[in-house]
Amino acid sequence: MLAALETKAVEGFATSLPYTTDAVLRGVAVMFASAARGDAPDILPFAGGLIEVKQETCRADRDKCARLVRALARAGRMIREKPDAALEIVRKRFPQMSAELIEKAWPTIVGGQAKDLHVTAKALENSEKVNIEAKLLDPKDRVTSFDGLMTGEFVP
Repeated sequence: MLAALETKAVEGFATSLPYTTDAVLRGVAVMFASAARGDAPDILPFAGGLIEVKQETCRADRDKCARLVRALARAGRMIREKPDAALEIVRKRFPQMSAELIEKAWPTIVGGQAKDLHVTAKALENSEKVNIEAKLLDPKDRVTSFDGLMTGEFVP
């Protein structure tokens, strides 16, 4: 996306940090809105970074699903409660990424960590609204009901 922005093939993009921060640091874009900063309260709650699995998967191996959700919850809690320690792990995991880029993006990443991993119908509706307004989804393809699409069964 950054290459497309730099060559003017696109006029902008929406994605997660730190990739948006990279464009800003390079001087080829400005960040004008971020839900993590509270710039878009009308789309909160927002269902981002979802993990989707077939129901059969969690029926067959409940422990696997429970462990995955526990790990996500612990990672988010660590990022919120021990951001410096979490940042060191990120730096080691992405050694090729600019230290300045990670440092600049980190406060927003920390602020964007969900305290509650429960997915709600409202969060899914808001996410769909963004996709429709961005013309990534045709309004005729709007989901009529999110009932039964999510469970809080494995959320600690």
